[in-house]
Amino acid sequence: MIKKLAICFLTLGILPLHVTHAASSKVRLKSSLNGAQTIVSTAFPITSTASGTPTIASVSLPVIGLATGALGTADFLISDDRSSIKYTLNVSVMPATSIFMSHIHLGPNGTNGPVIFWLYGYAAAAPSNSPVPPPFPIDNGPFTGEISGVLTAADFVATPSVGMNTLSEAIDNILAGNAYVNIHTVAYPIGEIRGSMNIVK
Repeated sequence: MIKKLAICFLTLGILPLHVTHAASSKVRLKSSLNGAQTIVSTAFPITSTASGTPTIASVSLPVIGLATGALGTADFLISDDRSSIKYTLNVSVMPATSIFMSHIHLGPNGTNGPVIFWLYGYAAAAPSNSPVPPPFPIDNGPFTGEISGVLTAADFVATPSVGMNTLSEAIDNILAGNAYVNIHTVAYPIGEIRGSMNIVK
């Protein structure tokens, strides 16, 4: 079990232990959302001769980068006591199909990770192959281009399997660059545009 947790930590870049940061001031972060960091699973044909007869099969491999015209930003402000995160999510160039959810996920560039916060949800627009089946924990109605709110411990989604159990641990990982924002659309339920959460200096 310990070995499995260690693998999860290394894969997602998650800080397994609580790291103390000076909580003397608020911290601003920003995500630039586009298709460049999106990870999609693409099927590639392969030829196998294991049975003695050439057969064509396919294998799914992760590919980074998605050609999409959608663009957005997400701005965050972590309170000085680290008890809340204010956010504004803006999609300046809307995708061709409806946005039905958006989250903060754990994980650095090049990886997909678990949800730790919901930023937006609209179950009525969710496709049948949604990675999170309805009902959603929040329902904001149709996305109109911008949404804002405040995240607290009540909004945190714990993931004990990777050692993510508290709001403080989540904020540690966000500040360490181990988190990203993902926008899920009907055309790309796994995510159409995403961006890492970077500290604004």
